Amino acid sequence: MSAPPAPPAPPPVRFDAARLFTGLAFALVGLMVAVVATAALGYGRDIHPLRAAALCACLLVGYLLAARLIASMRPLGAPVRGAALFLGLATGLAGVVAGVTAWLFVPCRPGGMFLVQAVMIHDVLKAWTEMPLSRGTDSPAALKREFDALAQDYPSLAAGLRPDLDRWTKGASQTIADRFRRTAPGDTAGAAAVRRKGRELVEAFPAAALSAEHAEEEWTTRAVEFRGAELEKIGRGDWEGFNRTNPDRRALADEFPQAKQHLLGAERQWAMKTVLDATAIPRDPDADPKQVRRACREVEKQILALKSLDAPAEQFLNHRKILLWLAQYAANTEVGKHFAAGRYDLAYGVASAHWLEWLPTAEMLGGDERERLASLRDGCRYLALLREKAGYPPDPPDTAPAPRARETAPPPREKP
Repeated sequence: MSAPPAPPAPPPVRFDAARLFTGLAFALVGLMVAVVATAALGYGRDIHPLRAAALCACLLVGYLLAARLIASMRPLGAPVRGAALFLGLATGLAGVVAGVTAWLFVPCRPGGMFLVQAVMIHDVLKAWTEMPLSRGTDSPAALKREFDALAQDYPSLAAGLRPDLDRWTKGASQTIADRFRRTAPGDTAGAAAVRRKGRELVEAFPAAALSAEHAEEEWTTRAVEFRGAELEKIGRGDWEGFNRTNPDRRALADEFPQAKQHLLGAERQWAMKTVLDATAIPRDPDADPKQVRRACREVEKQILALKSLDAPAEQFLNHRKILLWLAQYAANTEVGKHFAAGRYDLAYGVASAHWLEWLPTAEMLGGDERERLASLRDGCRYLALLREKAGYPPDPPDTAPAPRARETAPPPREKP
């Protein structure tokens, strides 16, 4: 008994252009469905070539494999065709699943985000913008950096966060302003910490600059007024009190440079009042010229020893100029008295001592101050030399007159 004949072999599968075009159409329809579904879920409408190509490739390959499998089994029996149809549908479904996976997990560009990652970052940023700016627990720069990265890869997804980000920025700038208002004017360190947080906010979000700078200027004004009032309470001539409060003023000027000129104005005003009080006696026309010169010199030494915010070369120049003028007037008065008494050597000694004491100050002040000192000294020296050439004896030392002897009043007369 002979064996049954073998079933005929299936015809060879030939290239079918219609099948390819149908697969391409299927892939494009799948891409459109993916974009619409993603937008409907609120995840943006961003289409990236890499993700779109991966999705379409999976759909096209799945369709072509399924169509080839079904077509190749068509001449066979019904059971085989049924199994082939089921296998083809499974292959097409696998292509769809692979396409969806590619759409979700293929990065938008090499090194970029994939869609699931972008959605997770979107949700984190959404929750972040719903929280107020808190001290030390968040970073505006990090928020801006993450938002920019999302906007670069998925602009339509990030666009939905823009109103929330603007609202957060406005609230954060208001928080900075409130912190400045709650910071005491004497708390320079606390204000500096608030300013650092404000500058971080401004660097990340320039739109907050106006509010933050206005709040900082308001606090700086209050701090300057506070330090000025503190300096005003220090008694005139209390040099130690001035130096004791200097570190607070210097800290404020270092942290907030815009306050330095105002603080220098307060220091100069206090020093001017102190100079005027200290030179009340020297400005008396009947004061002893020696006492005037000594008082002016002592006040200048105290002023130079002050711990001011100003540079040493510029420290209290106007105040020292007043002292120099008073000392110059006293020296001229004393020299004039010696001239009137014929004591030219003593007049030259006074002029020389005055020149030596005030020369550094005159050189720093500039102008005609040095010439005035030299003119007084040289004029007295010229007259002293003329007197010496004329053969006059040296002047006696300038000593104070002997004290008057104590006189006893006569006893009262008796009444008749």
